[in-house]
Amino acid sequence: MVAAWPCVAASVPAARHDLRAVLADWGVAELCDDAELVLSELLTNAVNAGGHEREIETRYERGTVGVRLEIADGSPADPDMRNAALDAESGRGLALVHAVTGGRWGFADDPVTGGKRVWARVVGSVGAGRTVSHGAAPAPRTRRRPKHLRQDPAAVTWAREKCELTRRALADAGGISPVLMGEIESGWRSATPPNLRRIADVLGCPVTALERQRPRAGRGER
Repeated sequence: MVAAWPCVAASVPAARHDLRAVLADWGVAELCDDAELVLSELLTNAVNAGGHEREIETRYERGTVGVRLEIADGSPADPDMRNAALDAESGRGLALVHAVTGGRWGFADDPVTGGKRVWARVVGSVGAGRTVSHGAAPAPRTRRRPKHLRQDPAAVTWAREKCELTRRALADAGGISPVLMGEIESGWRSATPPNLRRIADVLGCPVTALERQRPRAGRGER
């Protein structure tokens, strides 16, 4: 599936919603969290690198295992994966893509537009193989989703969309980096109490509305 988007920040959440619908239609909705996170990072990079006069193309392909995402922009600059620390709040966009995809991403020049195409394959679990192509990059440390989250990612997404805010707009208003905001909303990082308070303040809701509810211990049958 191919689509074209204006080179503006608002295209990121729109494309993410589009991808979610496509994955559900393909019967692989379980890939949504990882695929949306990867798409958000790649598309944000394309928006930041490209000129507003050019559109950005997204292409989704279903494979025998997982889904392949491809982003084409008009910038000839190669993607730069900085090997930032895992606890840093910025500079980890492609490092996060590398971690989520297990190194299944790469890029190539586009002779038609003079720009480039960046692709990534999401299979639902990180494998051992690494397939970064067209430019070597240092591999970040292996990362896994935290088992215990302070926030409920679905509640954060619901509250943000109800306020008609993009993820970047929420991040900017709360003084949180867009990458960190993406990790919080996608469940790749547990929000700290101060950050969750900032998010709640921007969304105009109590912190408890965004917290993951712990199951209550039930009383035994009589």
